[in-house]
Amino acid sequence: MVGIVPETHRVVMERITRRARAASDGWGAADLRKPRIDGPAVKAAMERYLTVRGEQPKPLRWFADGTSARAYIRSRAPYEPKPVYWPEIAIARALDLAWFAGAMRPPIKIYANLTDATFDWEKWICAVTNFNTALARDPALKLPSDLLPLADGFPEPDAAGLPITGSFLAAVLGYHIQPPSRAIHPERLWTPLIEAFTGGLYFFWIGPNEVVCIPRPALWLTENRLHREDGPAVLWPSGEKHFFRHGIELCPQSTL
Repeated sequence: MVGIVPETHRVVMERITRRARAASDGWGAADLRKPRIDGPAVKAAMERYLTVRGEQPKPLRWFADGTSARAYIRSRAPYEPKPVYWPEIAIARALDLAWFAGAMRPPIKIYANLTDATFDWEKWICAVTNFNTALARDPALKLPSDLLPLADGFPEPDAAGLPITGSFLAAVLGYHIQPPSRAIHPERLWTPLIEAFTGGLYFFWIGPNEVVCIPRPALWLTENRLHREDGPAVLWPSGEKHFFRHGIELCPQSTL
């Protein structure tokens, strides 16, 4: 019986990137300047995200801007919210800048999700290898759907289904002292976040009894850079605003 193909890191990341870009790269100016929060869609997506991560669904607590959300989280734990968007979409750098707006610091690229997804891939490779070994001993074993990529008709990468080499697989497995107790194909883990981002979620934090949600602010972009001549390029629902020209944040006094 054919087992599960241990795909390369590049192929698995491309699966996620394709879905993320299909969801957001077609947004126009109106979509960015007047973001719509689809509360029920975000709630459903985050429930799926928590479920695939092995956590129980929790109520969502929304904040009107990043400043108030960060203050709330820091009053409870020494953590920062996580971005919901995938770092390989066209507007990712603008989203990074908008999040740090007001700090007047050098541009920071947020790659936390890519790092987390890489770790997810490593755990998945371990689980796939263990299953294929068990399958060789017992061909009657049923393929676990959680270890398989999504099969919903979405176009796959050109190299989908091609296994990694034995030597590279051995090197990856060497990172882990013991196999993970639970693993899921990364595409299944990250698709709910893509759907939450489409619904208007920007950053989030999973607390003990709730999920802190921060909506995407209104953004003015030119060639995927924050830019506006006649007003703020970042405008939060709370009224907090930040000014950018050609991707460079302006000091508040320079906008007067």
